[in-house]
Amino acid sequence: MSTLGVNSYRFSISWSRILPREFQYFILKKNICESLIIISLYIEGRFGDVNQAGISFYNKVINAILARGIEPFVTIHHFDFPQELVDQCDAWLSSEIRKDFGYFAEVCIKAFGDRVKYWTTFNEPNMMVTKLGYMIGMHPPGRCSQPFGNCTYGNSSLEPYIVAHNIILSHATAVDIYRKYYQAKQGGHIAIVIAATWYEPLMTTTADILAAKRAMAFNQYWFLDPIFFGNYPSVMRQMLGPNLPTFTPEEKTLLKEKLNFIGINQYTTTYAKDCIHSTCVIDAFDGNALVLTT
Repeated sequence: MSTLGVNSYRFSISWSRILPREFQYFILKKNICESLIIISLYIEGRFGDVNQAGISFYNKVINAILARGIEPFVTIHHFDFPQELVDQCDAWLSSEIRKDFGYFAEVCIKAFGDRVKYWTTFNEPNMMVTKLGYMIGMHPPGRCSQPFGNCTYGNSSLEPYIVAHNIILSHATAVDIYRKYYQAKQGGHIAIVIAATWYEPLMTTTADILAAKRAMAFNQYWFLDPIFFGNYPSVMRQMLGPNLPTFTPEEKTLLKEKLNFIGINQYTTTYAKDCIHSTCVIDAFDGNALVLTT
């Protein structure tokens, strides 16, 4: 990278590498036949110890690139999460995960923030975790329902929005911790990274123009509007009704001013065709927006 003249390097930290599952073994001696029973218990997440080998690994990466004049841009969460969070509390479907993520983020900020000046809380939460994990079921934990996918468990019209709600508030929790306790001292910046597909109407009709706007709302504004304005796009509320969670007044306060910059991953532009007033096969990826993309 140094030879190429690269001046920044964006990489992600593995949650399980920093807070792994730990096994503690207890050996009990039975009186009958003097046999031994070995019982193993595990401690996970915010209740376990920080893995110093993981901290050491990322310290080496950060120090090596800084020594070559390369600025680290560190993403705290990039799709992966400890299996134990799925087993114990359904991961992103539980509001408890906000505490887990806040703890994990603070461990990272405390360990690396003296050298890392650009943080992003989540990478593309509007795509991989929500849509591919809980709507289509192609990525872990593989939850979905018909007609979006064929999974054993899940509800594609409900769960992605619960997951998104918890991720948005987890982002706000991490930023709040950074702002209160670390930013002034460390002098860094914090943001979120969104997958930002652009949509154009397939035809210059009112229906397709509105379809393109709906697709935008159900894609990137889904995450950005709450952070900027404290609420979801109105078209999402109209179409999803009670399936779209609501923010409490306290949560809206927590969401205020929770970005220093915005990360944009822009891959492509697609056409959007209306599927409310037209007969068409709804695109599973943008299905709840009732559009066909092409």
